[in-house]
Amino acid sequence: MDQSFAKRVRQSLESVDKWATIDDLVDHVVASVGIPDEVSQHAVRDSVARTVRQQIKTFKDADGLAQFESIEVESPDGTTVRVYKQLSLFNKDDYRLSIHWYSERGRYYCRKANTLAKRCNKEHRTQMPLPFPTFGILTDEEAAVA
Repeated sequence: MDQSFAKRVRQSLESVDKWATIDDLVDHVVASVGIPDEVSQHAVRDSVARTVRQQIKTFKDADGLAQFESIEVESPDGTTVRVYKQLSLFNKDDYRLSIHWYSERGRYYCRKANTLAKRCNKEHRTQMPLPFPTFGILTDEEAAVA
């Protein structure tokens, strides 16, 4: 986004001297700064993307299971992007990639829960039980009680 536009938005926001809803703030900025074409195009694209994501969630089979899967992968430029694919078009590699991604996400959330349990034990001397076995999910060091 254009830095000069961001600067004008910031200046516009600094001139608001009362409590305001986000809608009020947006109205104020639009009235005082306007909307450059690049921002307008970006907003339209974001709106369409939001609708696409909402519609993807409605694709279900007879059992109510999602018909699209999404995972995060590294793009050629090195950024992380979310990609989507219809489950009916999966090949073995797609299953392998998805299972690996979900397994890593599961380990991430288990590590996060374990870290919070350790913090609770340290700060409140209360051992919170984890609803999963740490063996095989967390390393010995991660699973050690603080």
